[in-house]
Amino acid sequence: MGAIFISTGVGIVLGPAIMGIWYSSFVESAHMPKLFGTLIVAVGVLTFASFILYNRWINKLAKEEDPTYQEDTSMWTKVVTAMVALLIIPVVIGVGYAGGTDTFFGEEEEGGVIEINWSRDYDLMKGGPIVITDYTNEGEESVVPVKIEDENIKSVTCTLTWEDEPDASGLGSYENQPDNFEIEIDKPRGGHTGPKSGQNQHGQQGSISIRAEFEPNEEPFLNGTGTYNVTITCTDAGDQQPQVNLLGLRTIADNGNDWELSVEYEYYQKKE
Repeated sequence: MGAIFISTGVGIVLGPAIMGIWYSSFVESAHMPKLFGTLIVAVGVLTFASFILYNRWINKLAKEEDPTYQEDTSMWTKVVTAMVALLIIPVVIGVGYAGGTDTFFGEEEEGGVIEINWSRDYDLMKGGPIVITDYTNEGEESVVPVKIEDENIKSVTCTLTWEDEPDASGLGSYENQPDNFEIEIDKPRGGHTGPKSGQNQHGQQGSISIRAEFEPNEEPFLNGTGTYNVTITCTDAGDQQPQVNLLGLRTIADNGNDWELSVEYEYYQKKE
């Protein structure tokens, strides 16, 4: 009677070990939980076919020991039944494999919060550029709405560029002073980044880049989705100053400047 428990003992020891290896390989690493489920079903079908063959063997053995034994001739002792069951196994596994991959979100932590591995389970995509051009007077500000509809935003980068006017020519020699701009980002759901200021070198293009960052902690993450208000201020347009003022030359006022705003962003997208 002690031998009857051997199969049960083998199953108790090897079953969880094999299931653990399969779970780690197919669910966590390969992101194929459907295949993992169908492998479990395949083991069940294999067990079913084994029982049929075992039942057939026991019937034959009983018949040899006792010629008067009424042998079971039902379908559950037929080789063809076992063969049909065995043929189902590759079909079941094929269906699981064809199910493809799904995102594995990891184990639940305390409080029921699911830990999301953004770098492993998501692709980091780039959006934009969204380009806007306008003009701002000296001492004034322009508020530019920028709408981003993608979810799971990681960062938004706004780059402001402008071209300063060349030195004025005519009676006398002038030097155009640098332009000074300031940029600030108001986020869709509160909070802001900046302000950040900058000026161009004489005769060169000016540029300021500012970056708003987010730390996604749920799926979908919507804190970076919506309308950003980008405030651009021309703090000093840089007048044309005479280099040598022997002729009583007057300063030529510069009342503002054109600019271009380019908005690019990064967001997470689930891997397929």
